[in-house]
Amino acid sequence: MKRRGRVVRTVKRRHPTSAAPRPRHNKIVSRILADADVRQAILNESKKNGKPLTRQAIFDWKKLKHGVPSGRVMMVSRVLQIPPHEIRPDIFPPPSASAA
Repeated sequence: MKRRGRVVRTVKRRHPTSAAPRPRHNKIVSRILADADVRQAILNESKKNGKPLTRQAIFDWKKLKHGVPSGRVMMVSRVLQIPPHEIRPDIFPPPSASAA
C-alpha cells in the first residue's frame, strides 16, 4: 500500500497457536544447556564415539522441533543416565507395562 510515495510495510503477526506449551524433550535440552558439566560430558562422549560435537551444535538443539537429534539420543541417554524414551518418545516408545 502506498502513501505519499512511500511503501508502508505491514508487520506479520504470529499465529496464536505458536505459544503452545513445550513438550518434555525441551526440558531435557534446557537441562543440558543450563549445566556446563553436562555439556562438557556430552562433548567428551561425542569425541570418544568419533563424531565430535561443538558447543554451538548443542546450543542449536533448542531450535530443533524434537530437541536432541535422533543420532545423538543414545549418547545423551548414557551421559544423563535416563532412558532414551524420555529424551525422544517419538523414536523410542516407552516400554509397555506387560514387558516388565
